[in-house]
Amino acid sequence: MPAEYIKSLTGVRFFAAFWVVLFHFQGDLYRLIPPLETLRPVFEKGHYSVPLFFILSGFILSHTYFDKYALSSHAKFVWLRFARIWPTHLAVVLCFLGYYFLVYLLKIRIGGAPPSYGVLLQELVMTRAWTTRELAWNYPAWSIQAEWFAYLFLFPVCFLWFKAIHGKVTIFALSVILLCIHGVQPFADTPTRITDIALLFMAGSALYRLRSLVNLSRFASIGVLTGIATAGTAMAISLPVSKALIYLSFGLLVLSLSYDKGLVARALRSDLVVYGGTISYSLYMTHALVQLVYWTIGGKLPHSGTVAGPVVGVCLLASTLACASLFYHWVEAPGNLKLRRIYETKSSKPR
Repeated sequence: MPAEYIKSLTGVRFFAAFWVVLFHFQGDLYRLIPPLETLRPVFEKGHYSVPLFFILSGFILSHTYFDKYALSSHAKFVWLRFARIWPTHLAVVLCFLGYYFLVYLLKIRIGGAPPSYGVLLQELVMTRAWTTRELAWNYPAWSIQAEWFAYLFLFPVCFLWFKAIHGKVTIFALSVILLCIHGVQPFADTPTRITDIALLFMAGSALYRLRSLVNLSRFASIGVLTGIATAGTAMAISLPVSKALIYLSFGLLVLSLSYDKGLVARALRSDLVVYGGTISYSLYMTHALVQLVYWTIGGKLPHSGTVAGPVVGVCLLASTLACASLFYHWVEAPGNLKLRRIYETKSSKPR
């Protein structure tokens, strides 16, 4: 039986992805729409969306697969995850290649040299972030490469470990410990980005196990509001424990929203927001490409101080959403379906 589809968690993915876009676009948006400077404290915290995605990933994958997963079917699990993320990743890298080819062909002057072609193979097979923290080509894709590691190696560990735990207090404590350790350890100093996902992905999986052991639905609404308020306060006040509080708040938010109850959950499961969540992966993966094109033609467009500046800013954001929608319908969804069918065809053949 398929796992329950949790609309509010799909909806929150849209806001998380759009927050990342605002974080990366903030310099351009401030120049085009100066009043947005007042939102700088919000835009500057957009990088926290990535840890939220990691927690969400561990939770949702555990929710989807724990009841039907087995180590003997790990190859199928990996292929299904590959089918989900690789078509869009490949298409965006090819678009970057096409962009740099056109720049060379048309002799367009751009700021900086193209990324190294020597790392292109690692980029395509989604392993470059396993050994370095340097960004190249589609810079947001480092997190997808970290996710790929989690699919291959962390998910089976979570399945074996957490499914064996039946104590509610034990799994609750484990979830808190994983989130807190990630919040207090300087993982940014490690030579690999795997450390950026490992504990958060596992914490998300542990939180799902907690949900399967105890029904906390009656506390869902207050949990959502507490998670939002605590995360916002921790981001606004710089303390040694701020990151740990943020990650704990994200965990509480994901767990509480998974019950799909309350006013916030109702807003997140509206059709428009759920659609935004559906295309959120394409939004995350393509926004750097849109930004690169904007930088190339930006010198010929109106800037701050002109009436057209805000119009260009709105068009920049609108084109980013439009690009995400096109990639979802033309690349992500059909590519996913095609690769899934390839596996089903091969697995159904007699041996």
